[in-house]
Parts: sequence; structure tokens; C-alpha cells
Amino acid sequence: MKRMGKAVEFKIKNVCRFTAGISNFPKFAGTEYNSMEIKLVDKRKDLKAFIDFQFTLYRNDKFWIPPLKKDELSILSADKNPAYSFCDGRFWMAKDGKGRVVGRIGAIVNHKYNEKTGRKLGRITRMEFMDDEEISTKL
Repeated sequence: MKRMGKAVEFKIKNVCRFTAGISNFPKFAGTEYNSMEIKLVDKRKDLKAFIDFQFTLYRNDKFWIPPLKKDELSILSADKNPAYSFCDGRFWMAKDGKGRVVGRIGAIVNHKYNEKTGRKLGRITRMEFMDDEEISTKL
């Protein structure tokens, strides 16, 4: 992690590997993961796609309780969430060869906490992806 002014650059490799134990996660038929792109969420259109992905991922999960999209947009938008006055956050999406979102991940640094504790920590949030190891590895 390298701090550059107010922006934070995250370099995360092999953060975690796990199996969800849920076999009904969807996969897109004919998905071309070999041409997958990891895209920084830097436009409002991207943020909406980032939020909408969970509705695709969990569409067949009868236990999933969807969040309100408006709330998600407020929480993740620096201009609406007051925590961004002391936190930096970055979000990324994985897109397959056909431009469909197949995964997402976010990273947040709380500078007040780090100053108070004298540590340099960040946290991962919203790590969700189609049931494919290649996607999780690239994210």
C-alpha cells in the first residue's frame, strides 16, 4: 500500500482463498475469463454496475436479502458519505470478455484509526465473484 496525497494505491496479491460452500452461485454460459479485465470503479456508471452485480450473483439465493440500491450508492459515494473525509476507498470490478461484471472487490483505509493506533491497516470489502477460481485470483 502506497499513500499518494489523498489517494491510496493498493497492491493486493493472493489476499485470501476460500470456498463459499454454496453450489448455486451462477456462471455465465460461454464466459471468456482469459480476456478478463480488472477495472477501477471511477465513474458513476461503473459504481452502479458495481452495486448491481450482487443482484446477478445472488438472484437464485432464497436467503439473500438485497440492500436498497440508493443506500449502497450513498455509502460508496465520497460526496455523500461523511466517512470519506477521513477514509480513502477504492473499488474494482472484474469484467469478462463480453463486458459483463463477474466479480467485485473494494479496499478502504481509515486514516483516523491508523493515526490513533500507529498502524498502517486497510480492509477489504464487498469481495464477491462468480464461482470461478480465476476471478478470485485476479481480484
